[in-house]
Amino acid sequence: MAKFQYGGLALGLIQAVSALATGLAPVPLVDLKAANPFAVLSRVGVTGGSILEYSQSVVIGDIGLAPPGNSENFYFAPPNRHIGADHNQADPLSSIAYNDFVAAYNNAQGRPATRTLNGNLGGGLIITPGVYQWTGGPRDSTRAEGVLTFDAKNDPKAVFIVKIPNSLIATGLGGNRLTTVLKGGANPCRIFWVVGDSVTLTSAVFVGTILANKDITVNPASKIAGALYSVQGSVAIYNSLVVHKGCDLEKPAGKQGPSDKWGPEDEEKWDRLSKWEGEEWWTDDEENNWDQWEKWDKEE
Repeated sequence: MAKFQYGGLALGLIQAVSALATGLAPVPLVDLKAANPFAVLSRVGVTGGSILEYSQSVVIGDIGLAPPGNSENFYFAPPNRHIGADHNQADPLSSIAYNDFVAAYNNAQGRPATRTLNGNLGGGLIITPGVYQWTGGPRDSTRAEGVLTFDAKNDPKAVFIVKIPNSLIATGLGGNRLTTVLKGGANPCRIFWVVGDSVTLTSAVFVGTILANKDITVNPASKIAGALYSVQGSVAIYNSLVVHKGCDLEKPAGKQGPSDKWGPEDEEKWDRLSKWEGEEWWTDDEENNWDQWEKWDKEE
């Protein structure tokens, strides 16, 4: 099975060739520091349904609520399933991680764009490494539907940053839903969505770390390979999957277990998972949902 390779002459040559081919210097990684292990992070609230809103979500990765968050707004209880640590507002690590994430958000917001985007995202759009700026007005919502591909051009250190000054809305069922495809070794840990307002995902297949200024709402039948961080809002996840594998990308492969680190084999598995319809994944049977996740994660 193929493994990530880090460092060395071969990687340097790949990056040099990639830069020459595009005419652009490689984009530096957005450093999340202590926030790296977190799948979900907010200082307002983190919820997976409530007593009145039944949810059977699966989250892989740490969940954090930073001060001054209220413990009443930290609710991710069964029948939701969670692999990872819970860090509430009394845990110093949640505050450190939150501050590091906000610094990363501000850093990414300040990156100069190398390319521009307009109109709806998706519809067969292929994004190559770079910093992208959506050029709509601050009051215009950015909509994402159809197929959106991130192509790393076989560069394992390729970084993608998509800056959206307003709200991001990815909704739609069947052929209209957003399906994000990874190609050429693209890694969710190196894809960043920097959103100036709120994010709403519904029945979406989504990859990358969302750095949002306001609320993040994940509606049923969404599948996310990445993380959800909000500066000033809450994060709510309903009947969906969030997979945040190890993103400490400078460690050599093998330092973490195969289930904990994103690798080339996961790109192929994610492609198969993205083609599953929501009703095949999410049922009224909590154990069935969990069994589906384990089947995918252990698949060779």
